[in-house]
Amino acid sequence: MFEKIAGCLFGLASGDALGAETEFLMFESILRQFPPSGPLEPPGNPARVTDDTQMAIAVGKALMQAPRPYQPETFGRALTQAFSDWYIDPENNRAPGGTCLR
Repeated sequence: MFEKIAGCLFGLASGDALGAETEFLMFESILRQFPPSGPLEPPGNPARVTDDTQMAIAVGKALMQAPRPYQPETFGRALTQAFSDWYIDPENNRAPGGTCLR
């Protein structure tokens, strides 16, 4: 199970890093900037972790910390704590949008 979870998070982070430079571009602009069919590998070595990946990790941490069986209120508290920790983390410098910060 651990390998499956790690694989899902790695895939999410890799795909997010791959698409980070195209996030707000129209399809035609992506093809112009990354011919012939878009980016083929994430920039950087190592690739930069985005705010979206950081938030997905926060959800994962909340899932691990929430008492089981999951109840909306106990998971909600764990999720609130995980996002509060992310909000004040010095690594939270990836330009998260206003909605995420609220």
